[in-house]
Amino acid sequence: MAQANDSFQDFIDDYGIIFLNNKEPHQSVIFFGNRTDIAMEITDNYVRQVLGNKSQPLPVAVAFTVAYITVFLTGIFGSVSICMVLHRNRYMRTNLNILLLNLAVVNMISLVIVSIAKFPY
Repeated sequence: MAQANDSFQDFIDDYGIIFLNNKEPHQSVIFFGNRTDIAMEITDNYVRQVLGNKSQPLPVAVAFTVAYITVFLTGIFGSVSICMVLHRNRYMRTNLNILLLNLAVVNMISLVIVSIAKFPY
C-alpha cells in the first residue's frame, strides 16, 4: 500500500495538484499547471468511463439508423394518412376523429423533433 501512495505522491509532484470531491465527482478539480494534455486525457478517460465511447461501431450505427428511419417514415406516413382521410371525407369529421387528427399532428411534430434531437445517436 505504501508503494501506491508513493507513486500517487510522485504523480502529484510531477504533474500538479488534484482536488477530489468524492460526494460529487463532477465538481472535482484537476490542476496541472500548463500540462493541459494530461488534464484533457484524464477528462476524456473519465467521460468515456461514465458515458461510453463517443461513437458506436459501424454495425450498431447502421442498425440504429435503419430503426430510426423506419419509425420516422412509418409515423409520418400514418399521420399524413389520417390527416388526408379526415380532410377529404367531410362525414368523418366527428369530435372523436378531430381528436385523432390533433394526435396525428402532434405525432408528426414529435417525430421531427425527436429525430433531430437524436440524430447523432
